[in-house]
Amino acid sequence: MVWYDPKLQKVIVRVVYDGPAHAGKSTNVSQLAAAFTPLRRGALIAPEERDDGRTLFFDWLHLDGGIIAGHGLRCQLVTGPGQSMLAHRRWHLVGTADVLVFVCDSTPEGLREARCSLELLRARYCDVGHGPALVIQANKQDAADALAPEEVALALDLGPDIPVVGARAVAGIGVRETAVVAIRAAADIVQQLVLTKGIEALEPPDEGADALLADMKRLRAARRAKPRRGARSPRGLTVSGATLPLPHANLPEGYIWPAARGRAIVETLESAYSEARIHRREGRHRRTVYRVGELMLEPSVSAYEDGASAREAMSALARKKVRLGDLCAKDTALAITADAEGRFWVWTIAPALPEMEDVAGSAERAELLGRAFAVSLRAAYTRSVALIADPAWLAKTAEGFAYFGEITLDGEPLKATLASMLESSRRAASGAVDFERTAAAFWSAANADRPFEEAVRRALEAFAAEDGSARGSAAGRWLALRAPHAGSQHDKVIVTSTLGR
Repeated sequence: MVWYDPKLQKVIVRVVYDGPAHAGKSTNVSQLAAAFTPLRRGALIAPEERDDGRTLFFDWLHLDGGIIAGHGLRCQLVTGPGQSMLAHRRWHLVGTADVLVFVCDSTPEGLREARCSLELLRARYCDVGHGPALVIQANKQDAADALAPEEVALALDLGPDIPVVGARAVAGIGVRETAVVAIRAAADIVQQLVLTKGIEALEPPDEGADALLADMKRLRAARRAKPRRGARSPRGLTVSGATLPLPHANLPEGYIWPAARGRAIVETLESAYSEARIHRREGRHRRTVYRVGELMLEPSVSAYEDGASAREAMSALARKKVRLGDLCAKDTALAITADAEGRFWVWTIAPALPEMEDVAGSAERAELLGRAFAVSLRAAYTRSVALIADPAWLAKTAEGFAYFGEITLDGEPLKATLASMLESSRRAASGAVDFERTAAAFWSAANADRPFEEAVRRALEAFAAEDGSARGSAAGRWLALRAPHAGSQHDKVIVTSTLGR
């Protein structure tokens, strides 16, 4: 997955060093760390490495250099464990790669093991017809019986389009050359993406080394929590007569977002499938959401005819989630699965949070609703996203609020979100919610940002001018309860005029 970090103004790609145990993956990254100055690279990170130097999770190093499509390029170099017992970690990392450097021992014995490992890799991607760009490093060329790079290509049945670089990684020979080939392959991918979709189509950076380690530890915990052998887990859910395959952690690269963290979330989801049950959430739109353990699972409204269309839809939805900022619930992920008829579905996975009606008494609920309205409108104002300001689509979290409803990026976001707030507050006021308490909490939160409050006031005035309409009446009521700023003659006029309606 190619990312763009607007703060650094860099395009970020990931090169994963894969291959059998003892092939020299960690040695490559260590040599690269020694070859570049700290101005060009980050720190070499090897979390929880064993005493004998064996990689348990990954080695991590980033390199900066080069300009692609007018932007700087940062390459994350990540190695995975080669031990068979840690294969699940290998696949987790491989699934995040833009370019894969497959490191192998060039001796006949080493190549036998490399063939098996490479075949597993090919099988993983053959069904979807795509995968990361591949570079082969024929390592340990100093061994007496080592095969030359051309012979390694024949032994591994490689096509002419796959580069093979000879190396003696332990001596630093061929290490830099391999990295250059891999980075050029990554640059080609970036160039193509930017030319066809533009830099704005690239997603924000997924994670750093610490977050990747946390995801992999969570993946380990999820594996331990999997149902015992023989426990029944649903393979699909029936929606409108169609059986939709559930997301799973072995989906190919590009079918889960965020790439690494999302795969760990899906792994957690898999461990809880035996507990799947239907949960319905009522709001402006009727939707069926599936409760799976501590996560909620929701399929797209309709299917996509091919994988490319589904991936484009998932990418667009991911950009909307990112635009939400803090309103996007932590541990949110997206995934694509294909049904028996070859149609593709995009799933949204999010934490199962209590709805606002369940977390407080009536007085607290009214204040909570006011703050939730303010947060929704602030997101519309600062992030240009139109939301449905309705308690059915908002949940209280430890940090604030999370939003689960529709997201629109065009039109007039503040006006559209405010219109939905007026409708929601009108319904709430006709029920048991104390509207004055809600309005007081709303204006208290809005007053902290004067430009935002002024924008809301102007939008409310425009709605209040709709004489005779329910929306105009609701807008007038909100303005009447607005606490004026000291010394503001305009505020005094507005309050007096709206009270007189």
